[in-house]
Amino acid sequence: MDEIFWGRRHRSEAFLTVNYQIDGHCRRLLGVGRKRTQATLNRGLDALGSEVVSGLKYVCRDMWKPYLKVLARRAGQALHILDRLLITMHLNQAVDEMRRAESTRLKGQPLAQRLKKMR
Repeated sequence: MDEIFWGRRHRSEAFLTVNYQIDGHCRRLLGVGRKRTQATLNRGLDALGSEVVSGLKYVCRDMWKPYLKVLARRAGQALHILDRLLITMHLNQAVDEMRRAESTRLKGQPLAQRLKKMR
């Protein structure tokens, strides 16, 4: 489950919600819905059918909370696999925030200059 940006403004209307099947023997697009909303994801899951949704073993998705809510309710039995790109992005942001905070805390000390441009 993912979304694709296809508009000009970052609003729900600028996204498509997409559902894929990705496993050892098959990779295919299962459905596309307009907007990035819970209702769109629910319609996509409805199109798959309750038997398929209840049989899901794994769901790969991003960390958008509305998707989390729908998938927890509709496919709670599935193992939720988070998007590696977003996890890496959040981790890098956290490290950057800590580096900046430490640089500010150590201001005026020699160690602060070493932290300043460190990534």
